[in-house]
Amino acid sequence: MKKVISIVWCIVSLNIPLFGFEGFSNDPGSHMASLSQALQKTYVAKAGNTALKFTMPVWGLKTYTWDHYYAADLMADASRDIDSFYFGPLYPHAQTPSFSYTKALSPRELRSIEAKALLDYLQFMDGWFIRLRSLFASAQSDVKKERDALYLLGVIIHSYQDLWAHYGITNEMHRALLKHRGIDVDRDPKRIAIMEHKLEGFVTNLPGLLGTPAGEIFVSLIKSDQEYVPPTIGERKKLLGRGRDIFLEGINYVVFTSDTDKSLTYLEQIQWDAETLDKIVQNPEALHQAASQKSPDALISFLEIWGYQF
Repeated sequence: MKKVISIVWCIVSLNIPLFGFEGFSNDPGSHMASLSQALQKTYVAKAGNTALKFTMPVWGLKTYTWDHYYAADLMADASRDIDSFYFGPLYPHAQTPSFSYTKALSPRELRSIEAKALLDYLQFMDGWFIRLRSLFASAQSDVKKERDALYLLGVIIHSYQDLWAHYGITNEMHRALLKHRGIDVDRDPKRIAIMEHKLEGFVTNLPGLLGTPAGEIFVSLIKSDQEYVPPTIGERKKLLGRGRDIFLEGINYVVFTSDTDKSLTYLEQIQWDAETLDKIVQNPEALHQAASQKSPDALISFLEIWGYQF
C-alpha cells in the first residue's frame, strides 16, 4: 500500500495525467454524449443541459450537473460507470486478458484464448439483460425501480460501445497501438463513427432485447417527461455490488501494464469478429445460448455455426 501511495504522490507532484478516457466526459464521441445522442434520435427522448462541475485530479473522473435529469440523461450518465467501477475486469470492456506474447502459440491455442474471453463477455451481457428484464417488468409506477432499471441499462450499454473500440484486444495491445502505431482506440475517429452508427441500431433494438413487458415499459419511460434524481455514488455502488476500483486498478494499468511492440505479435489473430458477435448480442435467444455454453471449446463450435471468423 505504501508503494501505491508513493506512486500516486509522484504522479500528482509531477502533474502527470493518468486518465483522460472518453468514458468520463461528455465530449463528442464519448460514451455519454454518443448514448444521449442515440436516445434522442431514436426515441425523441428529452435531455437536459449538462454542466461540468468538477474534474478529479489524476484520475480524471468528472462530475456533472443537469438543469433537468430525464431518462436519457440518467442512462447516458450511467454509461460512464463501467470505467470507474469495473476498471479491472476485462470482459465489461470487450477485451481479452493478458497472455504471453513472446511464446509461440498455435492457431488452436489462440482460438482458445479468444473463446475464453468471448465467453466471459457474452455471459456478462446475458446475465445483465436477464436482470434488466425482471427489473423493468417490476418497475411500472415505481420511480425508484424505474431509476434503477434505467441506470443499469445505461451501464451495460457501455460494454456494447466498447466492442467497437476494443475488438477484444488486451490492455498491452491497447497501450502498444498508441505508442507504436499512433492509434488511440478510444478516440480514433473511424472507430467512433462505427460505434455511433452501431449504437443507433442497438438502441433501436432495445425493446426487442428486453422483451415483453420490459421493452414496452422502457419505451414509455424513455419517451416520458419524468425527471429523476442522479444516483449517488453510494447508490451506484449498491446497485452494482462493487465500489470504484479505478483508484487501484487504474494505477496498475498505467504504471505496470507493458506497451512493448511485442504485445502486438498476435494482434490480428486475437481481435474479435465484432460484426458476427453483434448479431448474436442483439438476438436474445442466441445471446443466451452462447452464454450457456459449458466451455470455450463448446462456444467455438457454436460461434462457427454463426459464421464467426477466428
